[in-house]
Amino acid sequence: DPQKPKEAAKKKTTKATSEENPPKEEATQECSEESPELQQAKEKAKEMEKKWKMALADQQNYKKIMERDLKNAKEYAIESFAKQMIDVSDNLARGLQNAAKEEQPSPQFTALVDGVKLTHDILHKHLQANGIKEYSPLGEEFDPNLHTALYMRPPQNEEKVNDVVEVVSTGFTFKERVLRSSTVGVAKE
Repeated sequence: DPQKPKEAAKKKTTKATSEENPPKEEATQECSEESPELQQAKEKAKEMEKKWKMALADQQNYKKIMERDLKNAKEYAIESFAKQMIDVSDNLARGLQNAAKEEQPSPQFTALVDGVKLTHDILHKHLQANGIKEYSPLGEEFDPNLHTALYMRPPQNEEKVNDVVEVVSTGFTFKERVLRSSTVGVAKE
């Protein structure tokens, strides 16, 4: 009978398959019990994921710090130049003060003084346009963050203790930072 060899082969295949593939209960039991190698691999994967997340966070923090530093560098790059221009302004102002003492100025001297005054005014205009502000604290309360006390003297008339009674040199600020504190005289008892 030609059908018998096919049935015999089918029985052998079924028998071999059932020996190779244990019943579902046994397979489920084997899967629920993880091998030490699988546990190690899972732990290593978790550790690598943790390290990756930390590296990513470090990179993002570094990027934020660099962006902030670049912004500050751009924003405050003018500070050094501004300090130098303040010195120029002071020298022009001193020249104007001394020129005012001249009793009989010649027309040439008057023209020179007018040119110096114009230069001084233009310089201050450009400083202000770039956020640099001059301040004179006369009559204000002394603030060591903004003022440098050159001398102290007893209060006179309506002056109060700790008031600025004379401004020797004005101060300058740039975006809330003090470029140069004002040099002042202070009322003290």
